[in-house]
Amino acid sequence: MNFIKDVFEGRQEQDYIHQKFVRYGRGDFEGPIIEINRSGDKIKVNASYDYVNILVCIIANNLEDNVNVKGDIISREDFNGVIEKLEFPFKNYSKKKKQFHAKINSNVETKKLRKLCSELKNANLLLDLSSENCKLKTKKRLPKPGSSLDEKFCSMTVLEEIDNCMLDEIVFGLNIKNFDAIRIRHRYIIDELRVPEEYSNNPSLARINAKRIGKILRFVEVDGKRWEMEHSLNV
Repeated sequence: MNFIKDVFEGRQEQDYIHQKFVRYGRGDFEGPIIEINRSGDKIKVNASYDYVNILVCIIANNLEDNVNVKGDIISREDFNGVIEKLEFPFKNYSKKKKQFHAKINSNVETKKLRKLCSELKNANLLLDLSSENCKLKTKKRLPKPGSSLDEKFCSMTVLEEIDNCMLDEIVFGLNIKNFDAIRIRHRYIIDELRVPEEYSNNPSLARINAKRIGKILRFVEVDGKRWEMEHSLNV
């Protein structure tokens, strides 16, 4: 579910990754930002919007106990069948302005939350999660196109016992075990929109289906030590 990790590890030919870049045209864009800080036996995280689904899935994949779930699931795709199949508890389901919404306020088995993450990769999981070992708070309105990046769109606190799993997912490619502070940011450089021939005469579908060609820059800082990485984009 970590689209950034999938890109850097050579798995970018997936529809859910393409959907992450549909809103971008040609240009230089500020990408996702995350900060991770150690405080006693806890890890505290602040992150921008694109990390929400990633953090939800980290919790779902690394906890066995039930978790309290409250918030909204929003998608341009009709996902009513998915939540009914999973018997995922929701308060109501509706369609507003071409988007489907479900409200959740329930105690949920983490195995159901894991399946939800797997099934709804294109959805926005604007969820608050809480258990004895973790707490995730997420803002409930999607960022407006062109708005400034909110580095505290979501915040999470977890116990140290799952910090290695989180580091493997977030700080991939680096062998980081002991730290006090981590900051990771990204930039997207999009040089070309490559439109499939069948959409060349339809501007709206051309924008949606065009491949974004360029590169992604990744800047990692751990306790003052810095790394810079780069990977080509063809999404």
